[in-house]
Amino acid sequence: MEITKNNVDAMGDIIEMITPWTKKEEQNQTIAILAILAGSFLLRSFPFNLNDFRAGEVLNMHSENEQAKEKELEVIMRSSLELFGIHVDYMRLITNNQTIDEQINYLEVVKRFQGPALQIMKIRNLTYEQMAHSCAMATTFFIKNGNIDLGYKTAFYYFVVGSRTCPPDFNEKN
Repeated sequence: MEITKNNVDAMGDIIEMITPWTKKEEQNQTIAILAILAGSFLLRSFPFNLNDFRAGEVLNMHSENEQAKEKELEVIMRSSLELFGIHVDYMRLITNNQTIDEQINYLEVVKRFQGPALQIMKIRNLTYEQMAHSCAMATTFFIKNGNIDLGYKTAFYYFVVGSRTCPPDFNEKN
């Protein structure tokens, strides 16, 4: 895993793309959207034929390698937060009672944002996996400006949702 200038530039483009859709009071929803995109692009980098699955279908066939790649999204997010001087207390994450919003409509989110995100990926000459990394980095921009623990938990949860749910075709619109 290597973070390049193109990754960082794509992160800025992603933040710029998503910002018009965000509201201060809905930071965790924005984090969920970005985490879903990160997971979705990561899933597209795996050697699956996604045409064999329906959009929205949960895939339960991740190998050790794919699980390690999924974990990289969390490592990138944590490392990016540390660059901002934010250290996540895992004990506090486990013991606090904050619950994440699990009502985000996966298909609606992916249909709305995957097309513009794909354009950013192409402009920045990134692979699907690199684009997933840029989306994971973008989550930290919103996590650092809100409830750190809840934002972190939200991103982690939706990285998994995104990387284990078959996305719609890029041509499908909302």
